[in-house]
This record gives sequence, structure tokens and C-alpha cells, in this order.
Amino acid sequence: MAYFYLFLKSLAMPPGLFILSGISSLLCYRRWPRFALSLLWVSIIALYAISTLYVGKHLTAWLEPDHAVTREEIEDFQPQAIVVLGADRNNDSPEYAGADTAGGHLLIRLRYGAHLHRQTSLPILVSGGPGYYDRTPQAWFMAEILEQEFQVPVSWRESKSLTTWENAAYSRAILQRAGIRRILLVTQAFHMPRSLEIFSQFGFTNLAAPTGFLGQSSQTNITDFYPGSAGFLLSCLALHEMAGLIYYRVKGLIVDVRN
Repeated sequence: MAYFYLFLKSLAMPPGLFILSGISSLLCYRRWPRFALSLLWVSIIALYAISTLYVGKHLTAWLEPDHAVTREEIEDFQPQAIVVLGADRNNDSPEYAGADTAGGHLLIRLRYGAHLHRQTSLPILVSGGPGYYDRTPQAWFMAEILEQEFQVPVSWRESKSLTTWENAAYSRAILQRAGIRRILLVTQAFHMPRSLEIFSQFGFTNLAAPTGFLGQSSQTNITDFYPGSAGFLLSCLALHEMAGLIYYRVKGLIVDVRN
């Protein structure tokens, strides 16, 4: 069932969406040629647009908070713990003897979590499960990286979650026992709006600690309008997150789509 869900999800997002629209235009051409050509042109224009850094940056900037958390904000908020959410992973990494380890986004979160711990001395909870393929839970190698590579202790490991919703649910079960409700929430800047809303639904009082800003960059130049893989990947990240916001709102799992 999980594989079928992931397949449907892949068709609903680029590039699967454009493959689906291309096939649809071919199937419709004989009976509805004008509709088929219109669908094909819309698909080409949309593919070009999301392949540019200009569109990718603007989509991402819409999601990201205006600024990073400051030391003064942390002192005023008086958090009780740092929660670092799981992200991407590298499976069967040959350079690590075939072990699973952190991908690029996750490594950025871990580094920032370590930085915040050094600033505040707050205990850290890492949250990340095995994924849909029964792999090593992310929390295990997240804790290992923090402790062995960043020399930062990890107080709790939440290792069952598959989604952001489950990150919050299972983290609450752990932190409630420690009497912790006020947290510094560490995740990618584009992932922060949904994460804040979900963790708030589970009774946490959150201070956003976003990292890995992608949309807030220097002024626009002509190359931002060139299509390429960098713009496409950036747009896909933003579109995936927007789809997640809409999904949770439609399901009634979060109240607002923006913090």
C-alpha cells in the first residue's frame, strides 16, 4: 500500500505530472486535437517556468520565514529543548561501509542543531523514523553524527515517525514525560510553516529555528531565467511543501497554512 501511495504521489508532482500530461495529450489528440495541443503547450510553459531559478526562488521565498532566529529571541522565549526534524538520507553509503547516513538537507539541520546547543546548552531531541522501506531509523544516525562528529550530546531519540505529523505526535509522547512544552524547532526554512503548525496542534509552544534558506538570495540576474536542474529541483521542493500544506489543511489537521 505504501508503494502505491508513493507512486500516486510521484504522478501528482513534477516530473511525473508532466509525463502524465504528455501522455494525456497524445491520447486525446485524435478526438480532441485542440485540447491536446493546449494541454501540451501549457505543460511545456509550466515545465520551463519551474525550471528557472527565478520561479524556484520566489516559490521557496513564499514559504520561508523572514529571518533566522536571533540570540535575543531565544533568550526572551526561554525554550526547554531543541527538536531537530529528520529529512533526506543516503542509503547504503559505500564510503561509510554501506551504512545509511544523513543527506544534504539533514546534515544542515544537524549542524545548526549543534550550533544552537552550543549557544544555549539545551538538551536535544532528534526525530526521524525508518522511512517506508524499513531502513535504519534516521534518529539513530542523526544522534551518532551529533555525538561523534559534532561532539554534542543527544538526550532523546524519536525513531518511529514517517511524516512531519508523526514527528510531532511521537516527540510529544517523549517530551511530555520530561515536562517539556517550549521548544526550539529546527528544520529547513521552506519546511518551517507546516512544521510549526503541526507541532502547535500537539500542544508545543514553538520558536522557529529555520536553517538552509534557499529563496532569500541576491538580486535577480539574467541567468535566473535560464532553465536548468537547479531551478527545477528548487521549484519541486517548494511545490512539494505547498502540496503538503494544502493536504493537511484539507484534512483539517492544521488550522492555518502560514504561521
